[in-house]
Amino acid sequence: MIRFTALSVCALWLLLMFAISAARLAGQGRDSALLVYGLWSDDGFGLAVNDVVAGVELRLANAPIPLSYSLFTSKRYLAFQRLDQRNLSDLLLWDGVSIRNLSNTPDAVESGGKWSGNGQLAFTSCSRDYNHCDLLVWDGTTTSNLTSTVELTVNEYMWSDAGDLLFSVCDSNYRYCDVLRWDGETVLNLTNSFDSRIPAIMPSSGGELAFRSCTPDENMCDVLVWDGETVFNITNSPNVNDLTPVWNNDGRLAWEASENGTNTDLLVWDGSEVRNLTNTPTLSEAVPFWSADGQIAFYAADSSGRRDLLLWDGATIQNISNTPNANEDAIVWGINGQLTFTSCDANGTCDLMLWGGAAVQNLTNTPTLNEQYYIWNGDGRLVIRSCDTRQICDLLVWNGTAVSNLTQTPNADEFPVAWNDDGNLLFYACTSNICDIMLWDGMATHNLTNTPARNEGAAAWIP
Repeated sequence: MIRFTALSVCALWLLLMFAISAARLAGQGRDSALLVYGLWSDDGFGLAVNDVVAGVELRLANAPIPLSYSLFTSKRYLAFQRLDQRNLSDLLLWDGVSIRNLSNTPDAVESGGKWSGNGQLAFTSCSRDYNHCDLLVWDGTTTSNLTSTVELTVNEYMWSDAGDLLFSVCDSNYRYCDVLRWDGETVLNLTNSFDSRIPAIMPSSGGELAFRSCTPDENMCDVLVWDGETVFNITNSPNVNDLTPVWNNDGRLAWEASENGTNTDLLVWDGSEVRNLTNTPTLSEAVPFWSADGQIAFYAADSSGRRDLLLWDGATIQNISNTPNANEDAIVWGINGQLTFTSCDANGTCDLMLWGGAAVQNLTNTPTLNEQYYIWNGDGRLVIRSCDTRQICDLLVWNGTAVSNLTQTPNADEFPVAWNDDGNLLFYACTSNICDIMLWDGMATHNLTNTPARNEGAAAWIP
């Protein structure tokens, strides 16, 4: 492990290496894999970048007092929130060579960085008591305040695929809100009514926007759609509470709805009309998950709360789990229409299941172990966390055919973090609350940090 001291020859060499890595990352070629993580030890708290290929670590920030970091990566930059002991924070940016402060507001809390597709960064700047938040945007050169209104506060924001920034502004009690759009030049109020609570906004890939418009207590909500010109109510049902809508990539919407506080059914809007996907008085259907080809996987729970997993293929609904003594959870669509989920017994012990279009396959089938967390890779592999009753966890890998142990460490707890585009897996290995950052390259496992007296966490790939 290399330690860095200011103005040393070693530090200058490392800075040059990371500048070259950053240039390669921003250009056509990619001869590095950059990893960022927080670190904690007796001699301070900091943030580091590790060039996995070169095997070198660079400290980006260091302080003797406790700090926490939240990371927001893009293809060219690393933005991070640095929170101090007073719970105040600035938003900083590393461009591969140097660090700059995007906000520099001593008495505010900057947080929640979200990158657009063209490299702009949106984030909030809030008062100490969070009674007021403004929305700021860094465009690659300067930071601008889009709201700057003491009476109103930003509630939620996100970038659309078209590059517009969509956000809601509310009164100080978050009881009444409007939805606004910033197109890079001007801010347009899409609702301009300020007579309802708007708890969620959802942009589609086609540039449309769906959101809920609710009474202040959120007991009754409608689903509204903005098509680029007009806002219209697609439900308009006074006695029904419509929950957060989910877009499919073909422009359809699905959501849960509850009438008079009773069980929930699923509804679908096809662009012209709304219809019930389910209508089951004795069951509550929830959480629709669209597949790439337009199928919907969802939960159906009975009065006891026990859940099965159901699938709508566009025409009919089938129960693909149908397990009277188990609960299904953690639905994720993989590649080629494969669907994974966990099936848990009454004690909360879970196996990982796979549905590939015909029968359901139990990938783990370990009665004494618990598999509840897993991550798909883009090439069809799965990493699975498998834990014993002591919460000592190993990692398993399913390669599309069989499951095998990736790790087998009796006294360590491993937790998967993320795959990168090259198929490398990042994970933590922790012993006695001290964690190292590990890399599995498909053949062997490598300890990237290997620091017995230092704790690493909050890790992310810089894409």
